[in-house]
Amino acid sequence: MRLRALLALMIACSAGACFSFGDLSGGDDESTSSDSSTDSTSDVDGRASTDGARADAAPPDSATSGPFCAGDPDATFCADFDESTDAMAGFSSLYASDGGIFGLDDELVSGPRAFFSGNSALPLLESAHAALVRHTGIGPSTRLVLDFDMRIDSLSTQNTQVEALAIVNNSSTRSSIQLNVKSTTTDVGEEIVEADGGVIYDPHYFPTPLPVGTYVHVQIAVQIGATHTMTVVVGPDTMIDHVDMNPSFVFGPVDLYLGNAYSPGPSDGAKIHYDNVSLTIE
Repeated sequence: MRLRALLALMIACSAGACFSFGDLSGGDDESTSSDSSTDSTSDVDGRASTDGARADAAPPDSATSGPFCAGDPDATFCADFDESTDAMAGFSSLYASDGGIFGLDDELVSGPRAFFSGNSALPLLESAHAALVRHTGIGPSTRLVLDFDMRIDSLSTQNTQVEALAIVNNSSTRSSIQLNVKSTTTDVGEEIVEADGGVIYDPHYFPTPLPVGTYVHVQIAVQIGATHTMTVVVGPDTMIDHVDMNPSFVFGPVDLYLGNAYSPGPSDGAKIHYDNVSLTIE
């Protein structure tokens, strides 16, 4: 994973959760930590297939009997960004740098708030990130399922990528699943950092890129066994169907990076919205 480890200074500037970032430096994994003693442990309605596939996106909160995250107490982590004006509520830390943007606003699937992340303009050879991190401390043994709603608002006209999220497995062989979006392509890939520092990246490309300007429901489901398989569904459409994963991929305690985990320059900017995020680890 192309995580550039930097410490961030986060300053909330309004009830809309606006932030600015100071000078950055530091280690190899994350940036600013929050004291999130209250962990959300519920999330989403039932799933339709043995992979945990959900037939469609969850209804808006107003159409249910309570908050979105009350729907499934067995989920490992859930965030709907409606219960607090602090974007980091329920998350463990912030992974951010100069050039990264994020916050909360009302461009949502279910009210009153959604999370956005991306980057401002970046020159060649510079990069940025702005992701919320949830350290679960739990490694999957049978399956891992991530459900979320997302809307790509804009991507760089230079066709540079945004690593829009990452599911990092903190194992002896650091392995991660990443969603990478460009103007012309979308892939969910496997990144494996080898002991000698070499990196293997196996992308699984969607038949068509994710749309710009409309919310879609995305599910990334991994079945763990003698051969690990991954399925990715967008709305009603299966984009990746039980593809065999790299046998070198190793599972371990999971960290979820939600938002811009890495975006390189040149870029004239990118922005993505997220809502109703549900992570189940079994």
